[in-house]
Amino acid sequence: MNSDISVESIFWFGLVTGVCGGRALFLYGLGKVTSALKRVAGSRMKKILASLTVQIVAFKVTHFGLGLVVLRFLTLAVRLPTDSNPQIPAKARGCLIPLSR
Repeated sequence: MNSDISVESIFWFGLVTGVCGGRALFLYGLGKVTSALKRVAGSRMKKILASLTVQIVAFKVTHFGLGLVVLRFLTLAVRLPTDSNPQIPAKARGCLIPLSR
């Protein structure tokens, strides 16, 4: 590492103005590109984004509901008779919660 560079030798004004100027130019260009895209795409882009949003929400709701149905089915299908199953050790039988009485 070069030891002759110190905090005092860094040109802080130039560094800060360069970073701020670069950020300002980036945001200005981003604004210009956004406004041009709005002019070109117009209502067509809004329709595409609206349909994609509706499809994504419908997809998530459907899969959430399907997951609940599958979970309920598996919960009902995997009921363990804890008293009569010899494969479950006695110590583990005490940890299981009986689902039906």
